[in-house]
Amino acid sequence: MYTVLLCDDDALFLEELLSRVSEILSKNDPRVRLHSFSGMEEIGDAILSQTDIAILDIDFAGKPYNGIGIARRLRAFRDDAVIIFLTNYVEYAPEGYEVRAFRYLLKSDLDRKLAPYLSQAVDAFRSGSESIRFQLSGEIIDISVKNILYIESQLHKIKVFTQLPNSKKIGVYTFNSSIGEMEQELSGKGFLRIHKSYLVNMAHIQKYTCHLAQLDNGMTLRASAARYAEQKERYLLWKGAVING
Repeated sequence: MYTVLLCDDDALFLEELLSRVSEILSKNDPRVRLHSFSGMEEIGDAILSQTDIAILDIDFAGKPYNGIGIARRLRAFRDDAVIIFLTNYVEYAPEGYEVRAFRYLLKSDLDRKLAPYLSQAVDAFRSGSESIRFQLSGEIIDISVKNILYIESQLHKIKVFTQLPNSKKIGVYTFNSSIGEMEQELSGKGFLRIHKSYLVNMAHIQKYTCHLAQLDNGMTLRASAARYAEQKERYLLWKGAVING
């Protein structure tokens, strides 16, 4: 069972969205609970604390808040919630980085993209509890994928850097492997090869340029300019942004 929250100030659009989401999700998993609201003031803390996936309109006409504000409230309760923003515009709010937006969905693309984005959101939520198993000095340990910040290759050793939610402490696990093997093992789990030595969890990337990647905890890593064009496109596709040209 998982819970999906929908919020849009357009009552007719919200009704249509609720119907479509219900139809899409019930085909794959009938154990879904849906809540729909036309304003943030209607959403209680109890609902937010139970929300696993949220589909939020960014702009609320005449209101002192927007979808980013709702997402911030949600993040206070649920660090693991998956957030999709709805918008009428190609440009998306940069504040979405702060709340780790999963996808941006143009309302004009609803017919084409709602179903795949919902499927991806469900997979992302379920994989939030997914773990990767490593062997360290003969000991088997499991590390939650969502807690991995990045993986670094150093002198034929692999270092996995982790951070628990709401913690400043960085954990480091070192073992024998190669960055290529790690990239293959983590394929499809949201990791990006920004440099020959770095494999980064895209869920923790706050800013990505041709020279560096800044993580959501303030850490920065070198990025390869030679890899940038291809990897930036992969990152934007993962974020769900619209790429022009």
